[in-house]
Amino acid sequence: VHSLYLFLCKKCKKKPLLLKKSWKKPLSYLKYAVLLAVVLLCFLGVYGDLTGWSPWDVFSMLRSGNFKVGAYWLLVLILVGMVFCERFFCRFLCPMGAVFSLLPILPFFSVRRKREKCAKGCTACEKVCPSDLSLPEDGSWNVSGDCFQCQKCLEICPKKNAKSSIRNFRGNEIWFTLLRAVVLAAVLILAGI
Repeated sequence: VHSLYLFLCKKCKKKPLLLKKSWKKPLSYLKYAVLLAVVLLCFLGVYGDLTGWSPWDVFSMLRSGNFKVGAYWLLVLILVGMVFCERFFCRFLCPMGAVFSLLPILPFFSVRRKREKCAKGCTACEKVCPSDLSLPEDGSWNVSGDCFQCQKCLEICPKKNAKSSIRNFRGNEIWFTLLRAVVLAAVLILAGI
């Protein structure tokens, strides 16, 4: 949706309206509130009665031709948000995005850079990042769970300075996703959920 909007703006020679950077940080905490609400509703036994309030429910009902759902406003809100910000739902509303950002990321799996090797004033990796993250310094333990290993920073770096800490490892391989899913399952089992 976001890419289509940018394409249309380019064709019409209009400057696209984008979500302000100052709004993105506060909005990123919203997904944790959604996760907390889902957990509380599950523990109270009420979540199952709220059919049609999940964007996934609404989308599947739309695909099946069921137009009697009262929560279409949520899907419309998400679609409007996606116009103005790439990965709007994942970054600001998705409870699974909150879960994955809370999971520990081992620093040797993250993409890093040596700042001193960057071209002076270059911020290409930060501009291309759909999560608006800056790469951690090589050797730093400061790794964001919001990085979903899209690898755009690796491709855009003019000096090829952005790289994974493990040679020949890109971070978006299927086994890496499975490893994170196993860690999530272990955390849930240990928590008794």
